[in-house]
Amino acid sequence: MSETFQLFRLVLTPRRQIDLLDVHSGFTREQYLKSVFTEERKFKRRKSEFHYIPEDKALPDGAIVGKLGKPVRREENLPPDQGFKEVTHDAWKAVVIAIDPTNHEDGQKASVQIDAQVGNPLVLLPEFVKAINESYPGAPFLIQAEPLFDQGDFWDFAHENSGQVTCVTFEFVTPNGPWGTANDVKNGMKEYQNILNAAKVTQTFQNKDGLDLDNDLIRASVDYAESGQGTIKAKAKKKKKYNSTDSRKTVTIKSEPEGDEEVVDIVFRLFKKVLGRN
Repeated sequence: MSETFQLFRLVLTPRRQIDLLDVHSGFTREQYLKSVFTEERKFKRRKSEFHYIPEDKALPDGAIVGKLGKPVRREENLPPDQGFKEVTHDAWKAVVIAIDPTNHEDGQKASVQIDAQVGNPLVLLPEFVKAINESYPGAPFLIQAEPLFDQGDFWDFAHENSGQVTCVTFEFVTPNGPWGTANDVKNGMKEYQNILNAAKVTQTFQNKDGLDLDNDLIRASVDYAESGQGTIKAKAKKKKKYNSTDSRKTVTIKSEPEGDEEVVDIVFRLFKKVLGRN
């Protein structure tokens, strides 16, 4: 069996206006994540209804595993003796989500199984956390799901188009955890959060003659984004483009099922690997 998962950082931004009567009042980030991801939840996207169900099985440090699925209609054929007559039937298709809610250098992390029949994780997880945010408007935190990426692809693009990159846009989320290097960018984002109550900050650098990307500012910005606190888009001459969401970090798990194991059972057994850890 081979299954691929996409990795995300779960960023929790403190809300200034909270409801002291909210059931999560006084919760830490870790407590809040454990609470909302161990609840069943339904939400709609376009014409599809999604349903999330957490697994009951306990994992060390409060790690969470659940399934997110939607109804699907399948077209099949009857056996040859029935002339391969076309039939349709309704079913459900689900992906497995693994979550580490703890607060450490690689914590508050999610891993979503990739299955095109259910949907693109880049859409599914943000829509899921949007439903959580809307369910608890008075909660102490706003959750954002930021895809992790490999900055090596950005630097490959920068070097291949040296002196030809005309625009770079960073969309940062304001810091909330121990991951990421402590640098001027991170400190600046903290100020935007404290002074403006900003949850996201967009910075664009442009020059039609070409930007110089070989400097500490760009390196610090890329490091900060790669930690799970932002995305990067860039344009170069000759209509060349880069988008960090195309450089998504994924993990492929190859494991023979033990007995009648399902994907969710393998996720429990190989939880650390599913989250991109050795």
